[in-house]
Amino acid sequence: MLTVREVSSSGYRSLKSISFPVDSLSVFIGANGVGKTNLYRALELLQSAAAGTLTRDLAAEGGMESALWAGKRKVGEKARITLSVDLFDPATASRPLRYEVVLGLVPQPNGLPHGAAFPLEPQIKTETLSQLTGRRPVTLLEREGPRGFARDAEDRRQPLGTTLLATETALAALQDATAFPELDLARRSLLEWRFYHSFRTDVGSPLRRPALAVTTPTLSSDGADLAAVFATLAHLRQDTMDLDAAVDDAFPGGRLTVPLPGRHATFGLVFPDYPLRMFEP
Repeated sequence: MLTVREVSSSGYRSLKSISFPVDSLSVFIGANGVGKTNLYRALELLQSAAAGTLTRDLAAEGGMESALWAGKRKVGEKARITLSVDLFDPATASRPLRYEVVLGLVPQPNGLPHGAAFPLEPQIKTETLSQLTGRRPVTLLEREGPRGFARDAEDRRQPLGTTLLATETALAALQDATAFPELDLARRSLLEWRFYHSFRTDVGSPLRRPALAVTTPTLSSDGADLAAVFATLAHLRQDTMDLDAAVDDAFPGGRLTVPLPGRHATFGLVFPDYPLRMFEP
């Protein structure tokens, strides 16, 4: 998998124009209202582009009228959201890839919707994937509106065809890993991302439910497989040193208990004041 190196966003909510470095683990820290959530959402929308849900996710968060830059625009300036990410191989630091997608509103001449789209529906305006090698980048994917091309494994330009909707990304639509290996690698790398923005802690929280006993090295974004992650560390990797230290830091003298799972994995805490009782999630 490729590792993210830098993310850029412009025209999105409070983010007029910003580029920021990202590593294998990145934590956003700051006061309320400074834009941490919008940075996080920009990353999440890039993953949505890989999953094929970008325009739907934008619509779900209030639509383009809510997602577009909240400040003033210049006269004649088009309403656009631009998201881009640089990816590279952490082992060799070579073959960096840059993916960029630009979204806008449906053109409405004379106030009427144009084409097969709803008036306020987000649309993909342009989309590119470039390989940043040598003096000149190599364009692997170039799309403007419904037209464009993707460079295949034989270095030939393949037209995107006419079936690509204005609301779907070519990155998600071109799923042939043999024909388009770089696109497949970029897509899978983005889909591997996990986001830990907030966790529910109420009685119905996914964190508190038993999880299927499946080897799980990485926690899901909603924490639903937390018990499986604990079981993987305790019974397969047999390495809970960092986990035990974190538990003791949060609950001095507390001890995490992870029973050997059957079909499901679960966990509990034992506190020094109640050494004979395990408190389940």
